[in-house]
Amino acid sequence: MLKKISRREFIGTVARFIAGLIIVKVLFMLPQARISEQTTTPTTITLSPSAGRRGIQDAIDNKLPSSGGSIKLLNGTYNLDDDIKITKSNVTIYGESRSGVLLKRTANFSGAFTADGKSNITVRTMTIDIQETTQNNDGISIIGFEDCSDVNISNTTMRNCDKMGIIVRRCNGVVINNCATSNTWNGIVSQSSRNVDITNNKIHTCHGDGIYITQDFYKQVSYGSQDVLVKNNDIRQWADTAIDDSVSDTSYRNARIYIEDNTIVNSLTSPISTDNNELGITISRTTDTHINGNTVNDCIQCINIGVENRNSDGSKLQ
Repeated sequence: MLKKISRREFIGTVARFIAGLIIVKVLFMLPQARISEQTTTPTTITLSPSAGRRGIQDAIDNKLPSSGGSIKLLNGTYNLDDDIKITKSNVTIYGESRSGVLLKRTANFSGAFTADGKSNITVRTMTIDIQETTQNNDGISIIGFEDCSDVNISNTTMRNCDKMGIIVRRCNGVVINNCATSNTWNGIVSQSSRNVDITNNKIHTCHGDGIYITQDFYKQVSYGSQDVLVKNNDIRQWADTAIDDSVSDTSYRNARIYIEDNTIVNSLTSPISTDNNELGITISRTTDTHINGNTVNDCIQCINIGVENRNSDGSKLQ
């Protein structure tokens, strides 16, 4: 026989039941809130040419969140009166089209992009003209990253500077793919960087080296460049060495450099260079360098074997 309950007891039971349902719903929603937080769409800021260098810098410093994001540059000419400093990690800067977006230096002693100690940085799909006369290797590098990780520079044309088109110094995890440099001193330079892929680039008219793999000239680390792939690049019109895998300091050594399937033709006798060696590939003070499938023509010496080269098992390079 069912027990008869009072009105007060009935209301209390119903209230406790409703309270329980509310607690269960709240507990169920908490994980959903966390999932929603994790899948928030990254910030993308779109800029027009009138923004110029200052607008790009302001977007990086003040408009992107601390977690990073993307900046899209619409087609047109962006004047540079200073470097664009990438001051946050997880930043991508890209153009609407490679030929349509032009970054052009108009004042000051400045390149295009610099970064120090950041991670997950991408620069892609644009053209950069520093408008500097090449004369003595004492000028401006177009893109210079130091102590960074997970760097991607791709689909970018760089021209007219008296230093490097791209230099990565003490970086780890670098991809430089499908870029083009012209009228620079050196095209692409790795100084004591590790896990670097330099692939499918066109490097033309260098008064020094096309691709230079070497040690940190500031000597802040004790190793040379390591685990570097140089593959499928087209290098023409260089004065010193097309691909230079060497270190000048006896306390350093490059290691595990792979030079494969590159096209190296038609060296340059530069009227402004004191190093018109016109060499195809040089290796010196390097361990476990692999050279395979390259085409080297129209230079003074195709392959130059320097000093202190060896394999990790102690044998000499063949």
